[in-house]
Amino acid sequence: MDSGLSTMRNLLQYVDREAAIWAAALIVLALGNPNSDFHFTIFWPYYVWGIKSPGYGLGHSISYRNQRKDETTILLFTLIGFVVIAGIQRFVLGHIGLGILYLLTAGLCFIGTIVDAINHKKLAAEYNVKTASQIAMNLGSGMPPAA
Repeated sequence: MDSGLSTMRNLLQYVDREAAIWAAALIVLALGNPNSDFHFTIFWPYYVWGIKSPGYGLGHSISYRNQRKDETTILLFTLIGFVVIAGIQRFVLGHIGLGILYLLTAGLCFIGTIVDAINHKKLAAEYNVKTASQIAMNLGSGMPPAA
């Protein structure tokens, strides 16, 4: 037990304390859930006057990165719709009604699926703009990011 503590003390002599604090804070941020309602900060003006810290938007930007849809992913889901489940790309984009319609009509006899394959970049861009505007609105109002 004592050898472990002495090894830890020797290691701490070579580690810059400020770097260790920053590393620990970044680990906590990386493991935290940006979609939770809980907002912990050591920025004391937040508790006194409600002023947000300069890094408050970090959780929102992480949330956007996790929610955005890549054009290639949409194209891949559209192509899977030809073989496996028609309309899966619409479910991924949150268009549940169109997804059910495509599912029941084989992608509107594959015409809708072909149109989605051609317009996959536009579909992804529209979804990403909508998501970004929702997150920006939440950031402006001080609300946590939407799930």
